[in-house]
Amino acid sequence: MPGPSPIRIAGAGPSGLAAAIVLARAGRAVEVHEAKRDVGMRFIGDLQVIEAASESEAVPDFLDRIGIERNFYFRPATWATFYDHRRVARTIRSTEPYGWFIRRGAEEATLDRGLLAQARALEELGTRGLLDLTVFYRLSRLKRRSGLAALVRGALAFWHHPALTAHTHAALLAFARAALADAGKESWKRKQYPVMTQNALRQLIAVSPELQTA
Repeated sequence: MPGPSPIRIAGAGPSGLAAAIVLARAGRAVEVHEAKRDVGMRFIGDLQVIEAASESEAVPDFLDRIGIERNFYFRPATWATFYDHRRVARTIRSTEPYGWFIRRGAEEATLDRGLLAQARALEELGTRGLLDLTVFYRLSRLKRRSGLAALVRGALAFWHHPALTAHTHAALLAFARAALADAGKESWKRKQYPVMTQNALRQLIAVSPELQTA
């Protein structure tokens, strides 16, 4: 009898990759579908915190229990400085971590890159519970949106396609062209600049005369 159909996961974010890793190790066939060309494309090494106050189980214990290796930046947060309305500082310290710092993005040592490495290791084993990332890469190549017009269209879609003048539209294209030209041939810039440029385009659209007078 044929085995069960593979479990298809939409998105290669931390939740999607972690679920795929756990399912594959449990013997299930998994496919990961992702539209972007790489993991962590929304970030550029940003720091985030996995908070540890809501659950009784410690975050490291939880990761160990589900089989996620800590092959990424993972640092405890045991103190923080808060400011009241008078800007008076107060430092709060904890004997147990109230959270864990991680980094996000496509760079090495990020949570995204670490989980992808674990998923690739399972894919390369080719054993029971194969994790299939081929769909991930195929879709990535088909859906690349690094062209100037595509970047501007994506930024406009974020604001539900506001009506802009030809002058504003031309200015957005010029900005995108200059930003991508600055990437040159450096691989990390060519990977990150389209995402950074589209985020900047969104901000420029938000302060455009058309939206300010709407």
